[in-house]
Amino acid sequence: MAFPTLFIKVLVPLLIIIGGIVISSILKETGPEAKKETPKVSFTTVELLVAEPSDYRVQIKSRGTLRAAQQSLLSAEVGGTINEVSQRFDVGEVFQKGDIILQLESSDYETALAEARSRASEADVAFLSEQSRATQAARDWKKLGGNRTPDPLVLREPQLAAAKTRAEAAAESVKKAQRDLERTMILAPYDCRIVAKSVDLGSFVTPGMMLAEIESAASFEVRLPISLDDYTYLKKDGAELAKTSFKLSAEAFSTEAVWAGETLKSEGLIDSRTRSINAVVEVSGSSQSGQHVPMSGLFVEAVIQGATIENVVIVPRESFVNRSRILLLTDESEIQFRDVEVARYEESVALITGGLEAGDRIITTSLDSP
Repeated sequence: MAFPTLFIKVLVPLLIIIGGIVISSILKETGPEAKKETPKVSFTTVELLVAEPSDYRVQIKSRGTLRAAQQSLLSAEVGGTINEVSQRFDVGEVFQKGDIILQLESSDYETALAEARSRASEADVAFLSEQSRATQAARDWKKLGGNRTPDPLVLREPQLAAAKTRAEAAAESVKKAQRDLERTMILAPYDCRIVAKSVDLGSFVTPGMMLAEIESAASFEVRLPISLDDYTYLKKDGAELAKTSFKLSAEAFSTEAVWAGETLKSEGLIDSRTRSINAVVEVSGSSQSGQHVPMSGLFVEAVIQGATIENVVIVPRESFVNRSRILLLTDESEIQFRDVEVARYEESVALITGGLEAGDRIITTSLDSP
């Protein structure tokens, strides 16, 4: 029994190994021979930009909400009952400067004006009479008084001064009565739109009572947050911002409305939360297309023309390996790393002020492993 066991454990594996070696030798001798080829060298195609220094005007972008430049509470200066209301006295309606919005009952004020005029006429007559008396007193003293200095009472100077004062006071009373009568008409102080109203026909109002809330209908402004970095590129006239062109645009009314202007001012305060400064731009009139008038509450985007940076090279932002390094292509078609000075990053480009020379070839293609 020992021999069969030895045969199975030793000779069978040995025969299998020998058989495998023989078969491998046969396959090697009879199998096809692989062709040897020199591997092809592949090159990466890149896009180039030749460095050409030029001047660049910075464009500063921001967003804000359009609001009326003027907002007021329309109040009564005199009391009375409203007996006439404009047909357009409703929220959203527009009035031109000087239009009558409301009319108070004016009969009492007309009576007061007539009485004031009557008193003024009486005071004027009394003053003229006193002037005549004073003139006559001066003549009499000249005849009877000799060379003595006359007493002011003799010449009726105090009486004349008092009469003159009463006449002037009566004239001012007429002016006040006239103003009160005019104030019974509530007029639009500027081109305005009604935002809210608190009275209507038949309402009794007292002096100082609020009648309506109004806002300007022809003049608007937008508060635009500007970062501290962007603020340095705004054109300035001393400590104030200089006039500069800007455009406001809004997607509204199924189209894009664009307004242009030049007035720009700074609030002069840094917002501690956003670390930005609010610039205020003013706009009026219809859009450049002539179709859309600014409306309070409209969200707009602004593009402000800032200062001009001289001798900069403008390159796409995707050209950078990091925030200060780009790739150049040498005359030998090799990559060269170059550290540069960046004055400013715009939305899609960077403005390089140092580290490049005119004619340098900049690789603008983004490379995975440069």
